[in-house]
Amino acid sequence: MKKFIKGKWFIISLTILIFSNPSYAGPSYPDIRESAEIDSNGGSIMAEDPESGVTVGLFFPENALKERKTVTLVLHGSKQPGVIGKSHVNGITILPQDLRLLEEAKLEVYNPPVDVNKTMILYRVVNNQFIIPLGSQVQHIDEGYIEGTFYITGRFCLGTPTSVEITAQTKMLSSFNPARPLADMNIENGKQFIIVAENCSAYEFHSNKGPFIEYGFAYSDFFYSPSVADNDCLQWQKVLTQVEGHVTWMNQRRLSGADQSSSASSEQANAERALKHGIEDYLSKQSGANRCGGYLKAAEKYRATAIKLGMNAGEWSFIDQRYKQLQNECSFEFTVETREWIDHPKEKLGDGATLEEKSDWYGTIRYIIPPNEFGMVKPRIMAGEGTMNLHYEKHWVGDEKEDHMVTDGTWKARKITGSASFPANNSGVRLPADASVTIYWDQNVSTHVWGRLLKDKPYDSSGTETKSTEENKRYPLKHGYEEKIGNAQAGRSIKVIILRNPFDMKDDPNECF
Repeated sequence: MKKFIKGKWFIISLTILIFSNPSYAGPSYPDIRESAEIDSNGGSIMAEDPESGVTVGLFFPENALKERKTVTLVLHGSKQPGVIGKSHVNGITILPQDLRLLEEAKLEVYNPPVDVNKTMILYRVVNNQFIIPLGSQVQHIDEGYIEGTFYITGRFCLGTPTSVEITAQTKMLSSFNPARPLADMNIENGKQFIIVAENCSAYEFHSNKGPFIEYGFAYSDFFYSPSVADNDCLQWQKVLTQVEGHVTWMNQRRLSGADQSSSASSEQANAERALKHGIEDYLSKQSGANRCGGYLKAAEKYRATAIKLGMNAGEWSFIDQRYKQLQNECSFEFTVETREWIDHPKEKLGDGATLEEKSDWYGTIRYIIPPNEFGMVKPRIMAGEGTMNLHYEKHWVGDEKEDHMVTDGTWKARKITGSASFPANNSGVRLPADASVTIYWDQNVSTHVWGRLLKDKPYDSSGTETKSTEENKRYPLKHGYEEKIGNAQAGRSIKVIILRNPFDMKDDPNECF
């Protein structure tokens, strides 16, 4: 019996040494790498293992990236740290590491070597003891794939956690400080995990190529609790990574049965607590020179997440106020000045009559594109105001006849619609190009005519016309652009003035919002 026990402990000890060594990755197989240029228009990358049939899809929505980046999707052929016991793929890496996205990207894993079920999760590997589940996870059981979302690139995996692992991981996530880097292979001194048998076969590891790797471990009483100093950089992507991890764990708890309802409620509270901490940290900071870049985006995301979590409006009222304030500050605004003129001084005609004609028609229109439209390919003009004023007079006087006309008119914009074009340059940065607009005018024009047909037949009449008109225009969105046709005696002109352009301002890369 003693000999059997010694042999058993030798096998377990050997297993601990093998699997607790990060340098061990089993048999070496080539990685599958696929790269693509992703810019503000979005894009996708697919990688497939031809032997196993496992396929990974990576999808970037519009405006996830401000500038063009080369993104690489790696489907690992050799075992990477899977952290939880039942890891179903050898590992997935998205490069460059720790790339912050402005909108969530989606990761999809098709045809894993075991059937897709509700207990599976996609997760981020923070280190070889700690994971954070992806957000918005959906298991498509009939179609055989699973999907999840993320804000920060890095290392990912697919696995099925046990209830013990869920408990340990939720504890670590609740104590996680999101100011910490999200890709950290270090383990604190004195913190250990112990490999234990899954189905009594921990010592039987696979040597065949393929994505399926299965072994188990249990945490010691000293679980890993990553934390850093309070003055480290805290960005909204990191906060929401933690918040969405809690939400996924909450959903996993609910799937585990009615007895897990209190644990699920605890994860909801953890998600709200993490979000509140992020919001409080955000509101306590100075905004920096550019309030219309990352600072505005953070307010938008924090506010939207609070609403999605179903938090009480009073709990996120301050971030709501800040967001609405920034919406007003950070709109793209421009005006267009239009003018038509006639300056024909009194002159004597060949028949001895005199003619004089003058006109001044001036208008100014202000257009507003709010920040929430900047994510569109053609952001809409959502507000505006405009007026036009006209004064026109014409006088003709002959020997026995004369004719006079004076017109005064006002136009007020009742509604302004349209869209702007913001094409991406070679770096993927979108810049304003032109705008197409429709202005719906309410017109009020008064005219007075008088004179005489003959010496003894004078006439004098006045009238006012009110009606609605519609006008279509197209302008280049370039500050100071001016177009002028004609000369001093008659002509027309337009001038474009950019009042506010948040795209001109650059974020400080050292700011933490």
